[in-house]
Amino acid sequence: MKYLISILTFLLLLYGLLALFASLFSTGLGIFTLILTVGTFIGLITSIFNKRVGWTIIFTVIIGWLLRYLEHVSYLLLYDPKNEARWIIVLIPILLSLSIFILIYKARQEKTGRPFRAKFICLTFLALASLALASFLRKTQTQEFNCWYFIEDNQDDFKISFSVTPKHIFEIRSNSKELKTIIKREAITYDFRQGYYCPETKLRIVTQLKEVVGLKIMGFRNTDKNKIIKFDKPFELDLKTLKGDQTILQPNFTLGD
Repeated sequence: MKYLISILTFLLLLYGLLALFASLFSTGLGIFTLILTVGTFIGLITSIFNKRVGWTIIFTVIIGWLLRYLEHVSYLLLYDPKNEARWIIVLIPILLSLSIFILIYKARQEKTGRPFRAKFICLTFLALASLALASFLRKTQTQEFNCWYFIEDNQDDFKISFSVTPKHIFEIRSNSKELKTIIKREAITYDFRQGYYCPETKLRIVTQLKEVVGLKIMGFRNTDKNKIIKFDKPFELDLKTLKGDQTILQPNFTLGD
């Protein structure tokens, strides 16, 4: 059994390294998989010299693997259920982690003369899955968008358009006089296009499962001119006027983070 635990742990370590390598060249190196991969490596090496201590480290890290990648499962269930390729990629570490968890638990029970309790395994897995799903009950994130303000002097409210690509745009309205004043003073204007342009606008997004429940404009920046505008007080937007492509407001949950 100890050889099987070592083999599966080594395979999980390889998966972590591949995930880190892939994310490094796509979305950037993430912190969670990095910590889990390093912890798996430490546990595997320690188990060579001290099996009890090494397995304790591996057992602890495995709980982290399960919790994190069950969060990926929750994300797929909520936002991307038809992505078969990602389902396969996410289920691999879960199956490896669950197998290692069961084997170490079984080995410990046998060593102490206690019976193997499948109920313990099931309840632990369900508890971790529930915690993973609960993390999406209220999730706060900050994203950057290209932003245009369409302000008319004879109207109190004005339209704000956010986009990541020409095909992915959502719009919302605001009647904040303070925001209007700041935008008129700090935003970029072009003779060939209507509106005030704020590139790389930071938007704080709060979601509850699949529903957007909060939007705040934090500021914007223009890296070409090294100009950064950070609002002293974020501006809350009225969700009742929100329309357009709301999929771009979904939480970012990338593999390898």
